[in-house]
Amino acid sequence: MRQYDELPMMKPFLSFLIGILMAYYFDFPFHVYLVLTFVFLFIGLILMTSYFKKTKWMALSGFSILLSLLFVGSMNYSYKKNYQPLKDGYYSYQGVISKVISRNSDYTRCYLDIIDVNREPIAHPYTVISNISDTLIYAGDTIWASSTLRPLMPSLNPGQFDVRKYYGYKYIYQTSTIKKGNFFVKPFKGFFHFQRWCQQSAVWCGEIFRKFVPERSSLTLQALLLGIKNEISQDMMEVYMQSGVMHVLAVSGMHVGILYVGLLTLLRPLYRRWKYITFISILLVWIFSFITGGGPAILRAAIMLTFVDIGKKINNQSNPVNLLLVSGFILLLFQPYLVWDIGFQLSFVAMLGIFYLMRPIQNLFYFNKNWVKNFLWAPTAMSISAQLATTPLTFYYFGNFPVYFILTNIFILLPITLALYGGILLLLTSFIFPDNINLAIGKILDNIIFYGFDGFLQWMTSLPGAYVNHIYLSFWQVVILSMSIYFFGYWLYHLKNGKWLIGSIMFLFISFLGSWIREYRLSIHPQAHILHVSGQHAIAAENFIWSNTMINDSIIQKNGFFLNGYLRNNGFNSWRIGLPSYAKGDSCLVTIGKSSIFVLNQNLNNFSSENPLVVDYLILGNQLYLNTDELLKKINFSCLVLDAALDYKKYQLFKRLLTEAQIPFYDIRVSGALKISL
Repeated sequence: MRQYDELPMMKPFLSFLIGILMAYYFDFPFHVYLVLTFVFLFIGLILMTSYFKKTKWMALSGFSILLSLLFVGSMNYSYKKNYQPLKDGYYSYQGVISKVISRNSDYTRCYLDIIDVNREPIAHPYTVISNISDTLIYAGDTIWASSTLRPLMPSLNPGQFDVRKYYGYKYIYQTSTIKKGNFFVKPFKGFFHFQRWCQQSAVWCGEIFRKFVPERSSLTLQALLLGIKNEISQDMMEVYMQSGVMHVLAVSGMHVGILYVGLLTLLRPLYRRWKYITFISILLVWIFSFITGGGPAILRAAIMLTFVDIGKKINNQSNPVNLLLVSGFILLLFQPYLVWDIGFQLSFVAMLGIFYLMRPIQNLFYFNKNWVKNFLWAPTAMSISAQLATTPLTFYYFGNFPVYFILTNIFILLPITLALYGGILLLLTSFIFPDNINLAIGKILDNIIFYGFDGFLQWMTSLPGAYVNHIYLSFWQVVILSMSIYFFGYWLYHLKNGKWLIGSIMFLFISFLGSWIREYRLSIHPQAHILHVSGQHAIAAENFIWSNTMINDSIIQKNGFFLNGYLRNNGFNSWRIGLPSYAKGDSCLVTIGKSSIFVLNQNLNNFSSENPLVVDYLILGNQLYLNTDELLKKINFSCLVLDAALDYKKYQLFKRLLTEAQIPFYDIRVSGALKISL
């Protein structure tokens, strides 16, 4: 196992990381962190002078400098703050597109830096997430627009991905939808814009793939080489997730490693004449990183390879974990909010797992044949180590586990490598060869991708028990499970010392114990929820889901943003459709335990005023013509609910009528899912 004294970057990296986290949780002004940085740096430098020669003073000097670095991290994150100068409302403004997040067939989602509001410049550019009805805009373009700025949507169901919190880490709080006819775009006319060049390069590559590769594989090829996944069908995305290969679609260190090894192989004959020829490989890797959008994972890999190559030229003693910490430090220096980026976390932890676990896992078995060792067992050990290290985070964020990930990652390595090299070859030959040759190359790529990748993954996910879904771990369970994996790795290095294995099993048991305790608490304190699902009424309790329309797997996938997190958060390993209910016309009465929920979706004239209906919860539907006096006369209810099944105009009307009548109501669009204790 690697000793800590071989990792000089560990303490600086951790200090800088803690400083970023501290700046988020303790919101002090920028100048406070600046003063603290200089104070502790000055103390550290003073203690390093010849006057303080004792060891204890030197230790205090190092500690003081680490504290100054901690406040540098806080200062760096605090400097990136994006204060909210605008209230929610309708504005005319001027802004500059700083980054394109994704493109759809109808709109482009991007970061928009507002610099002028109602023809008055603002002190600091203010960033919002904007959906613009234009698919041909790029970073650097200036836009004049009129639209409503509204807050980002919070988490509305238990376990749902919290968009507001995610962008809040970047100090972005608002979003806007800019429709056609409400904006004017002025393209960037400067000499060079880096983000714009990257995006235009990716668009050009995508056009080449769509032109020469059949449609069934061109979208997958764009995802593999460019990281563009928005056009892939939801069904295929589910296949990728369930088979454990989502990391392949996020252009990352694996792609960089495959490209780098291929380039070194091509340049090997020239290495004896000039040892610095490998810098050409590094340069091409950086170009590839920029063309694919410069994501955190691929930039981390490019930085690591650069330092590895430089280290070999100097003393050939570079420590990969230390280089990983250096690359992470550099990325956080420029983008401190990457601490909360899921892709960055998974990529970083996967590399730690490979460096920490791969060697002892490889040493568990000995093979006489080098080709078995190098081409079969080494990739398998690497896949196991990366998957094992990222398992806690995978459970925490996604709630599923691919059972056959080892076999899947082994068998897709060859087609992925061929697709990567073939895609790059197609981009080069598109300049040189006629279209018929490029179409032939595209057909070969189509067969490799369709049969070797997509078809194989579909077959793997169709096998029984291919994946485990709806797994929930709390933050502390993730920490405890990570400790179990750490102790297990230490035991692999010292197989004769069984106490580390016992410690690993103990932490694993504690992690599972947390899930058992949670399930027990849910069993003795059962709950039901009226959920936020756009366009339909949805009620869930125990292992039942009820809706006014038939809920099935496809609806859950379509509303996965709303439902999957809830299922995972409430321990739904399986679920059944339906709850005890009675339908009358378009209305429906649902009973859960001792609670009754009535969905009123028809005219109140059908109800007798002599015998008012008594229910606990009343949900208003779209077909209702609301008369508040008649409602109070004919239905007795404890809680009135406005849910997400209402169209927006009906929702606004009902809110106004209920407010005027001074009838209290629960608004699921604002307050999120309604919890009902059973």
